Amino acid sequence: MKKLLLSLMLFQLVACVGDDSDTGTAGTVAGAGIPAGAGMPAGAGIPAGAGTQVIAGTPAGTPAGAPAGTPAGAPAGTPAGVPAGSSGGDTGGVIDFDKGVGGSAGGDNYGGEYYGGDYYGGEYYGGDFYEYDAFMPVPTACPDASLSGETMATIGQNELFQLSVLYASDDSSEEREPASFRWVILQKPNGSNAMVWEREGVMDDESTSDAIFKPDLIGQYVVQLQLVGQTGNVKPSDMCPSAGDDTYTITVDTSRTLVVQLTWHTPFPVDPNALSTPTSDLDLHMLSANRGPTPTNEWSTDPVDCYFSNRETDWGAILESDDISANGLEKISMLAPSTPANTSYLVGAYAYRIHQYATPDMPVPTTVNVKVFNMGVVAGEFNKTLNASKSMWEVTEIIATTPQVEVRAVDNVYGFEPASGF
Repeated sequence: MKKLLLSLMLFQLVACVGDDSDTGTAGTVAGAGIPAGAGMPAGAGIPAGAGTQVIAGTPAGTPAGAPAGTPAGAPAGTPAGVPAGSSGGDTGGVIDFDKGVGGSAGGDNYGGEYYGGDYYGGEYYGGDFYEYDAFMPVPTACPDASLSGETMATIGQNELFQLSVLYASDDSSEEREPASFRWVILQKPNGSNAMVWEREGVMDDESTSDAIFKPDLIGQYVVQLQLVGQTGNVKPSDMCPSAGDDTYTITVDTSRTLVVQLTWHTPFPVDPNALSTPTSDLDLHMLSANRGPTPTNEWSTDPVDCYFSNRETDWGAILESDDISANGLEKISMLAPSTPANTSYLVGAYAYRIHQYATPDMPVPTTVNVKVFNMGVVAGEFNKTLNASKSMWEVTEIIATTPQVEVRAVDNVYGFEPASGF
């Protein structure tokens, strides 16, 4: 009776080993994806040449190359805390890390779903897990930006228009800026030679976000911002299509009776020990005809002054553009100056800040330009170099003789600080 039972047990054991080898056939052929030295226990049913070397002294059932402490029967690289399975029986199968069940070394583990199937060749290393998880992220981010100000505007011929970015993020990190900001003219009137500049007369620097656009003919222009990320992704492109919010549409006509335009430029540090580039912020002001006899009492005072704190006045002046960069552009416009005739307006450029961050007491010469446009034509232009913060330049007096204007130079500079502090 004992011999009969022993014979039946041996028959079942042989059958189980055969089943495991059959289950793992797809991955157990020599050279079929089982790395040499994989450490297969001897007698696991793997054909010769499949890397079944066993190191002398290795505990029974431990794969070759496994670090010390690896449980018997566990494949090399088994995560800590995962129990090892049997080393050659019919308990082998799919590795289930959630349940902590290790598979057979001679069945599905090495020859089937672990090394040759779903684990290494399928959902884990070759499929969904590695494609979408943090181990090997697929770069799909796009650089992005939000434009500043009105994206549809009407300006006069030869006026400047500020192309400005409110916020930008890179394709590698939202905390970084894209590598390149490229402003491209998509549409312009036939014969136009309009250009995008860093500042008037200077080619655009694509490493900086803002730029200046100067049209030259009556008609419509469309200017688009194109971004290049630090990792090379471009927007707009097939991968990063435009959302339709990356363009300015600019119409140029002669309907604007009066426009005053302020630009300035602060050069790079003249101090070789400076830790940063200079900073400058100039503000454009225009006093109404109802101002008092002493301008110093009127600047930055509502409602007679049109400036950044009183952008839309009840007497017709509108501050269209307000900038704080070292290559600024600010504009005040009036569709129809007040009547009666010979009504006058006083224009001022206030140097709120002209210095270096690292050496704030050191003045930085800043070139300032003011232009007055009448019906799209330059009626007057004025230039000055300002050297100190908290200084006011009274530029010009404009006499309205609707629809024309007369421009008279004032050119008076003095130290000044409004009562409001601006």
